[in-house]
Amino acid sequence: MWRCPIAGAEEREKQATYNDRFRKKNDPCARLYRTTAWFRFRWFVLNRNPICQRIVKGEQCRESATVVHHLLSPRQRPDLFLDPANVLCLCAGCHPGGEEGTPLWQVNTDYVPSVIEAPQSV
Repeated sequence: MWRCPIAGAEEREKQATYNDRFRKKNDPCARLYRTTAWFRFRWFVLNRNPICQRIVKGEQCRESATVVHHLLSPRQRPDLFLDPANVLCLCAGCHPGGEEGTPLWQVNTDYVPSVIEAPQSV
């Protein structure tokens, strides 16, 4: 059934997006995602886990991983923000979104564990 669009909905959406940029700019958690350490860490983890780690219907997803997802949200545990054991590499379709993390996911049931090697010192 077709519904008439709500008057002013598009303008309200633009205003909400405009206001949201100020919230994100001053949010300490969002600020972590703009650091050089995060970009280096993200690159490190995605290079070691190029395939999505999510298990769907008993099999691992075969899409390319593009998103680094925290199992425990940085809002709850900021000390685990750059911990390789706390992140998964997922494709956009398998990423659950939101800011709450996924602490109830089980290894080998919901996801394949990350491949993490200690960096070689020169």
